[in-house]
Amino acid sequence: MLSHDSIGLVVTHSGWIEWYVIPWDETEGFFTKEIVAKSLRLVMEDEEGKVYRENVKEMKGVFEDMDRQDRYVHSFVDYLVANR
Repeated sequence: MLSHDSIGLVVTHSGWIEWYVIPWDETEGFFTKEIVAKSLRLVMEDEEGKVYRENVKEMKGVFEDMDRQDRYVHSFVDYLVANR
């Protein structure tokens, strides 16, 4: 799903280390709609966010490579079986 061409950004509760983290509003104690909107503009449109868009292009290849994904799953299952 993440490799589909229509996907430009995924907002999740966690992510890859190098990805942009939406700042927490310390005074409100949660993410405000203004902070989320500003963060989305940064990573999707602003020149400063270009590095994040480039990272997504690199990671897209990882998600699209089903052979690689199958190897990861098989390796993980093998590890679980070997370390019961």
